[in-house]
Amino acid sequence: MDKIEAVERAKDRVLESSRIIKDELARQKAGETDSTRVANAMLNMRAAHRDSLLIAEEIKKKALEANEALVVPKIKLEGLIYLAAQLRKEIQACKAYEGTYKKLELLEESEALEPEKAKLMSEHEKTMARLDMELSERKRLQTKAAELLSNQRRQELENISTRKFIAELPAKLENITAVAKPVKDQFFSSRIGKSSIGKVPSFSTTELETISSLPTPLYIAYREAAAYRDAFEESMFVSVIEDEAQSEKQAVSLRFRDESENSRNIELIIRYNSEIGVSSLESRSSFLKTKSLCLLYPADDGLKLPNPSAAHSTSSESKVGELCGGGLPFMFVQVLCGLYFPDRIEKKKRSSSGGSAEDFNQWKRVAVEAPLHARFGAVISAIRNRSKMIHSVELVANASTPPTAPLDVCKLPAVPKTMCSPWKEHSSDDDFSKVYTFELRSIRSTQKLQKFKIEVQVKIRVDFPYKRPDWSFSSSVSAITSEDFDAMKTVLASYAEEYIRNTQNRPELLLQCLVMRLRAMIDVIVETELDDSGAPEEIGRRPRWLNSFEGPLRQRPLKYNEDSQMFERPTLDSSVHIPDREAEPSERGSLEKTKSGLKKKVRAKDAETDRKRRKSSKSAKKSSSSSKSKKKPHEDVDEEFAEEVAKAMDM
Repeated sequence: MDKIEAVERAKDRVLESSRIIKDELARQKAGETDSTRVANAMLNMRAAHRDSLLIAEEIKKKALEANEALVVPKIKLEGLIYLAAQLRKEIQACKAYEGTYKKLELLEESEALEPEKAKLMSEHEKTMARLDMELSERKRLQTKAAELLSNQRRQELENISTRKFIAELPAKLENITAVAKPVKDQFFSSRIGKSSIGKVPSFSTTELETISSLPTPLYIAYREAAAYRDAFEESMFVSVIEDEAQSEKQAVSLRFRDESENSRNIELIIRYNSEIGVSSLESRSSFLKTKSLCLLYPADDGLKLPNPSAAHSTSSESKVGELCGGGLPFMFVQVLCGLYFPDRIEKKKRSSSGGSAEDFNQWKRVAVEAPLHARFGAVISAIRNRSKMIHSVELVANASTPPTAPLDVCKLPAVPKTMCSPWKEHSSDDDFSKVYTFELRSIRSTQKLQKFKIEVQVKIRVDFPYKRPDWSFSSSVSAITSEDFDAMKTVLASYAEEYIRNTQNRPELLLQCLVMRLRAMIDVIVETELDDSGAPEEIGRRPRWLNSFEGPLRQRPLKYNEDSQMFERPTLDSSVHIPDREAEPSERGSLEKTKSGLKKKVRAKDAETDRKRRKSSKSAKKSSSSSKSKKKPHEDVDEEFAEEVAKAMDM
């Protein structure tokens, strides 16, 4: 209102000023003009005009502010109207939407919920409970489907590996057959002992039905025992003492019994448990020494620790020393285990029981041709190890005295005599799981023969057989020079390189390579150990192994067959030629140098011996006569046996 009144007053002032100006203009025409009055009227008009302009601007400003204040609520109102329209559409869409759970085939309400609980639940809670049950069931089925799929893939991989293994079996069988055929032909074509080996064992129908159900190791043992029975001893009996049908639950046993005359008997029992794949050998004898059985028991098989041995029980201590008739029954053990004949046999004087000398001579004839049996037994041993049916071999017995000399590569069947201690297990560091050591020393301590002592150590790593074992040896022989040691290392390297190259794909045979190394080492030690100056004639002459690096048998104790993937012993037949591998130029030169050096040393020793013998010929005759008078009874047998064995081995 104030602004309107101010505008009205300004209007009145303007009108008043304009009237005054008009009056003054009219009076000016009459010549009666008042200039002061006209100037005041103009000032009043300008002031009124200015006031009206200020008032108008202020009014416009306030009107603009009022319009701006109205725009924001208007925009908010329009937004709310739009949101309300969208919400109405969403509400209508939600009301018209049909959920997927309505299309699911859920369990009935009576099956999913208990009646008492269903009464207390709303429709929404009932639906949620049914949906939770359906979700858990579907998760269970999905997990089961994933397990079945993984099993299917695993079975497919196993089927592929099995098909590959089955596809390779014919080739392996052909290799084994090809390797065993010449051995079999030679075995069945020779005549040894009382009757012909070529005679096929005769089995009755009942016996064939019984042995056909035996496990593979026992079946082989039964057939071998029957062949031995028909070839050598009619008093040898073989029988199954357990029910073969229960072989999956308990051990099946074979009994080998020899009931010869004069109440001399021997009994072997082989038990095999197919569930754990373990076989055991138990023996009872009334006339064999504990040491004799240990010498005939298998040594290195490439799968167990070196030279396992144990003892056996004796039923009569009074007949322990009688050994002459015990070789024939134990030939079966050698055939089965693939071993050579024992290194030493003691002949007793003819006793009142009779037959000792005849039995001993027959045993010598059989022992000379023992490699025929040994090769056939080696094939059987390879088949057993290849099929992985025998994981370990144990000697089960209750012995009163432990063995002192197990069968070892260091036991050589000729002079000079050596004695080897059993393998001993020691504690090891982090890199090795087992450490075994044994000692070898000479047992003849004459002044004319140097003493020696060798210690060999074998270290088997934790990850054997993927990494080969380590070995080392040390000698206490003062006469062995550095050149001799270099010669030993050269020979050992020649053996090691060949066998390691041939066994790169067969790590389980690396332990057999160690045995070959030790055999070569003993050959070199024995060669450098003799001193012929003034020694007795039977001791001083060169033994057969002085030429061991030239002959095919001792130069290659075992030959590796790549077709059958196993080691084979070279044949003794002179018509069969065993080719040696061609050595590398560097290796050939080192070997030739070693051989020539050894030959020069032997010639020098022989020349020195002849010179000393010519100077002291009289004293030598006296010493030789006295030594012949003091010779032990069993030395004749040892020398005769050694000569026959040397002839057979040098064929």
